[in-house]
Amino acid sequence: FGPRSYPLDKLEDLPEDLRESVIHVVTAAPVNQFLKLSFFQKSPTKQVPLTYIAHAPKSAIAGAIQRAYEYICTD
Repeated sequence: FGPRSYPLDKLEDLPEDLRESVIHVVTAAPVNQFLKLSFFQKSPTKQVPLTYIAHAPKSAIAGAIQRAYEYICTD
């Protein structure tokens, strides 16, 4: 039910600095205007992060892609 969600459970396989960069990009504007985060409670102690795409204007998506590219390429 609801929008199709995609698990982000492979984030824990990334090196810590790359994982932090990914989390920063997806939780900051303008990306967070259309890429939403939630989680699935797999067990009392284990949460699986999920993401889904909300409707957004094309200009917001283009801006998000440009900002993510600039953020990643300036390290």
